[in-house]
Amino acid sequence: MKSFKCRDAGVNCDWQARAETTEQLMTRIEEHGKKAHKMAVLPKELRDKIQSAIHETSLTEDKSKAIA
Repeated sequence: MKSFKCRDAGVNCDWQARAETTEQLMTRIEEHGKKAHKMAVLPKELRDKIQSAIHETSLTEDKSKAIA
């Protein structure tokens, strides 16, 4: 399970997400960027920050946290 927090990429936002794969997670992140931050596309610099901020989440963490 992969997880991401918008704030970890340097954005002043409390949104969080998780998905089975990085590709699925990036789709959710891109949708969030369009809706919440009015970004038609993610700039390469931000995309790189996002990739660095994605991390593996353990099953224990998944069960104990409610992440959108």
